[in-house]
Amino acid sequence: MKKTAAAQVVILMFLFISIPAVCAEIDGEWTGILDGPDGKKIEVSFFFKADGNTFLASMKSELWFIALTEGKIDGKNIEFKFDPDYWPRSQPSTVSTIIYHGTISGDEIHMTQTSDKEKAVYVLKRHSDQIDILTIEDGIRTNIKERAKR
Repeated sequence: MKKTAAAQVVILMFLFISIPAVCAEIDGEWTGILDGPDGKKIEVSFFFKADGNTFLASMKSELWFIALTEGKIDGKNIEFKFDPDYWPRSQPSTVSTIIYHGTISGDEIHMTQTSDKEKAVYVLKRHSDQIDILTIEDGIRTNIKERAKR
């Protein structure tokens, strides 16, 4: 009986130690290439900062710097959204909400991006595991400033 209780304690300790490690895997800058609406390849950087089972995120390219919302982590799976109300450009977004699903696999995130108009599949690669929270906040501030101009 004591051996069973000791084994359960060890298993619980392992779980409590490993859960934050899995959640923290997302921290940093991740880069990839998306197909633009005109077929042009667009290099993008995603910035993630985990906080337990949630995370802050933004995305930057040569065309935009946007805040991403509702970041959730479930083991190796992530999910977040782009809300067109936060589109940072003077012209309105041409899509509704975009939902992103990803699976973390080492230094890659296998992404599926779905909107009312299209579905895209691509891979992000870890560029850096260091992230300054100000980088993410810059995306949010950029969005707020652009919305105020409308």
